[in-house]
Amino acid sequence: MFNVLFFDSGVGGLSVYRDVIAEYKDIEPCFLFDNAYFPYGDKASDFIRNRVTALISRITEIYHFDMVVIACNTASTIALQSVRSVVNIPVVGVVPAIKPAARLTKRKIIGLLATPGTVARSYTHDLIRSFAGGVQVLSIGTTELVRIAEDMLAGLSCNVEEIAEVLMPWTSLPANSQPDVIVLGCTHFPHIKNEIHCIMPEALLVDSGRAIGRRVRSLLSAMSEKRQSVSREFAGKIAFCTDISILSEQNRQVFNKFGFLKCLEFRPCAG
Repeated sequence: MFNVLFFDSGVGGLSVYRDVIAEYKDIEPCFLFDNAYFPYGDKASDFIRNRVTALISRITEIYHFDMVVIACNTASTIALQSVRSVVNIPVVGVVPAIKPAARLTKRKIIGLLATPGTVARSYTHDLIRSFAGGVQVLSIGTTELVRIAEDMLAGLSCNVEEIAEVLMPWTSLPANSQPDVIVLGCTHFPHIKNEIHCIMPEALLVDSGRAIGRRVRSLLSAMSEKRQSVSREFAGKIAFCTDISILSEQNRQVFNKFGFLKCLEFRPCAG
């Protein structure tokens, strides 16, 4: 079994965790989510880079992991290289599935549904330039859908009209000008995939979850099972948040549903 840390600002990264486990089951997971500063989509790049690097650096100093999965598009597009520079284990990030979307579109119009930060990042623009040549990319940046996904995972009812309002820049276009492939560029959005499909039933929805699962499987399969023993303990099947005082009972139940035994508080600095 391999010890893997999953990281996100909220519970959305559980969609990536679910897809990784579907691809490779020999994993003992730990999940760290930065609920103190959720959501990341409207935060400054320098803040996210420093925050994510500090959190992951500190927890990997305390506990033993074989791999880190940054299960957050915003954090990955900003902090992936910084995290890799401070930890000595593989770090896998999540980026918007622009490349497969560009291959799948028949109308040559794809939609990127992501946080405002991910939409604005130069990393995302580079993906579009590199893999979506000759394809029109229509972007919607939203934090509202992130919160809706969190609420749905917590068992609260979903107002589909709110989702429809977010998607109106696309649905108000003539049918032949609407995207026929939509990139779910935030790991929260697969949790509301059915609701998005109801609003835009003709569009194919794609995300990076299964691709990340295949990447994790490839890297872990290549690792020797006779790994060097370490003295650090492992926080298996524990979900850590960064502010226990604002953790809802509903979110505790969400992690329990995904197999995590308890939720504890973790801060990047000792004391």
